[in-house]
Amino acid sequence: MHESSFEIRLDYKAATGKPDRVFLAMAAYVTAFEKLTFTVGKSLDAELNFSYELTNIQIGSLKSIITCKSKLKKLAGTLASIPKYIALSMVDLDSIDNEDSIRDSLAVVERKLLDDNVVKFPNQINVEPYQYAKDIKELCQAAQLLAEGETIDISSQDNGNVIYLNTKVKFDKEVDELFIDESKDINAIETLIIKKPVFIGDSQWDFKSVERRLSFSASIEHKEWLERFQKCELGHIDPGDALIAFVNYKAIKLKDEKTYSNKQHRVMHVERVVKGSDLQIRLGEEDVSENNQ
Repeated sequence: MHESSFEIRLDYKAATGKPDRVFLAMAAYVTAFEKLTFTVGKSLDAELNFSYELTNIQIGSLKSIITCKSKLKKLAGTLASIPKYIALSMVDLDSIDNEDSIRDSLAVVERKLLDDNVVKFPNQINVEPYQYAKDIKELCQAAQLLAEGETIDISSQDNGNVIYLNTKVKFDKEVDELFIDESKDINAIETLIIKKPVFIGDSQWDFKSVERRLSFSASIEHKEWLERFQKCELGHIDPGDALIAFVNYKAIKLKDEKTYSNKQHRVMHVERVVKGSDLQIRLGEEDVSENNQ
């Protein structure tokens, strides 16, 4: 695997606000840029496997060093440059209050990616604007943790030039207001194959719905069940096991789109756990194998 990295530096003011404020701000920026790197990086090749990890934290000005790994050397460098491209796209922005603002920002990022000449199919980059907008909103919200005069800058291993992030951009509207033409609330009982359980905290689990043959991430909002699971009161649950659960999600049709997509999944109530071996009997080994892919 080839590696390249980028740095996020927070030039902070000491003795300002709560003691944990600066670390929470840095964590928010690391998380936001992680999501943006995956959202944009997957547009280069949907089947591409790459990873993203925090490799170092330096104190002085607080600095996080994040490494992007890929089997392709040139692509690793491009992935590490995505945060700088995003910062460049926001230089002249005051606010994001319509779909055009998002698409203009995305156009700058896409042009930079094309200039890097790593796109699998020439002149085709398919970043989903809706997801990009959600990630950009999270990036803008991170600025709420900064004190007056504090700055964020981005640099990458392959190019030492420093780009300051515009932390004054306002993104007050909900993303749905910018993109969604129609939205329907759907409730259903489904068999959810567990791809990644969460043993601590409220992070999202990774599932695949047997009925819809759809992979998605969702939080479990059945708090009583989640607490019992995390206290090891429900026995061991492995990837490949399944939950029979009541699921809520939105069927969304974006502007200029003809079809609906399913987003914003939530697991509202868990009825029971089905072990993977029992699921094989119920569905047959071939179906289970396909759902685990």
